[in-house]
Amino acid sequence: MFKRAMKPGLESVFTHKERSGEDSLSTELPMIYPESLKENPETIISASVLIEGTLTFERSICINGSFTGELIGGARLHIGPTGYIKADINLESALIEGRLEGNVHISGHLEIAATATVKGDIIAKTITVKSGAILNGLVLIS
Repeated sequence: MFKRAMKPGLESVFTHKERSGEDSLSTELPMIYPESLKENPETIISASVLIEGTLTFERSICINGSFTGELIGGARLHIGPTGYIKADINLESALIEGRLEGNVHISGHLEIAATATVKGDIIAKTITVKSGAILNGLVLIS
């Protein structure tokens, strides 16, 4: 059973009281499989948000706002049509629909949509560039 615990100055926190027997927390919650996260990002940064720094993530993310710094992760990055990234990125895969300035290292597949503008060098295992995309830099397929 869940017990509601209140801490001064913080929002409510729910804690799980240890139970024995057949009904455990793991059997009550649905399983989330990594392949379902590839299409639906776990985190979405909206168009009105500006972030600066280093962002490290292990689940897919969609950036529709602005980001400056460095992106590192073992997951998929989706730069939405309103997204602007000024960063070096080192990721598993990416879909770029907006603007990207920086060097890109993708261990898997990179897709550059027709609406994208990319300025920087790219290293990727595989790449797709749609007609209409603007790409200014060196591309190495490795």
